[in-house]
Amino acid sequence: MYYVKIEDNQPVGYPLLEATVREILSNVSLPAVLDTAELLTLGFAPFIRTTPPIAGVYQRVAEIAPAFDGTTVTQQFEVTAMGEQEIAAVDAAALDLAKSMQRNLLALSDWTEMPSVQSKHTAEWIAAWAEYRTLLRDTDKQEHWPFTIDWPKEPLIAN
Repeated sequence: MYYVKIEDNQPVGYPLLEATVREILSNVSLPAVLDTAELLTLGFAPFIRTTPPIAGVYQRVAEIAPAFDGTTVTQQFEVTAMGEQEIAAVDAAALDLAKSMQRNLLALSDWTEMPSVQSKHTAEWIAAWAEYRTLLRDTDKQEHWPFTIDWPKEPLIAN
């Protein structure tokens, strides 16, 4: 459990481990199980961690000042919209990542285009790999490119 120092009815500083609170209050005889009411009289309140919200593509999440209801301190977050420059940066990064993945997947399948490889495989095998490579090149035509991409699967066709 974590605790926060309370001064003038406001949380101050960072959450502290119980052992740290006991160390700070070493001149006070505390019970084995800390009592919230007693701790409040000594200037400490329990701190409740919360799960941060999930931000949308063009949002950011920031931790803000915790809330104190007189008994407990609760961690809080704020979701805000990104500005135009941040949105442009997110778009550019997503596009760069998608294009890089597309290039890498194509490069990993380049070996299938070599005449020495194709001469050892069936027409069905060659066509399956050609279709796969076409689908890779066309991923940028998908509706939600570059944020949501349905990457094609490599053919699982025997020779």
